[in-house]
Amino acid sequence: THEWPAAGHDPHEVIFFVRDPRDALLSRYKRESPGLTFREFVLFPDVYTLLNKADTWRLFGRSWLRHERLKVCRFEDYKADAERTLKEVLDHLGIAAPVEDLSRAAKASTFEKAAEAERAYRQRPTEDAEVVNRSGRVGEWRSLTDEAEAGRFVESRCGGLMERFGEDRVMDTPISE
Repeated sequence: THEWPAAGHDPHEVIFFVRDPRDALLSRYKRESPGLTFREFVLFPDVYTLLNKADTWRLFGRSWLRHERLKVCRFEDYKADAERTLKEVLDHLGIAAPVEDLSRAAKASTFEKAAEAERAYRQRPTEDAEVVNRSGRVGEWRSLTDEAEAGRFVESRCGGLMERFGEDRVMDTPISE
């Protein structure tokens, strides 16, 4: 989910699935506000925090890092090797699973499978119109040659947390709001 941490999470193990903020915000932008530029979207106050989108991403990550029973998993690692990532999560939770089950679970959780499930969901009457499974690509933010400034802004605001999560910082010229 995209829930913020709450007291009800305290007694539980939490698997925090994180994505490079440049890709996470780009995906959110394309789902929610394609009429704006990416820069306009990133700078526009988030409805929940009234901070810009990059600062909201950073606050969300920092808030979850305070949880004492947290396992961080990266979207990029899952895309690179879903079986290994699943095994790490299950090991963290103390759950043993046969290799065949891990393989079957990884094959059932591809972007294509998720998009297929979403299409089936959309066939039923619902008020939920937001497309969730948009592209599932790692590093899509790199294609934003016209919007590189917005990527630099996100990195300048989220860089320390990105490094903590193992994301690469590649832009060395931060911009201001």
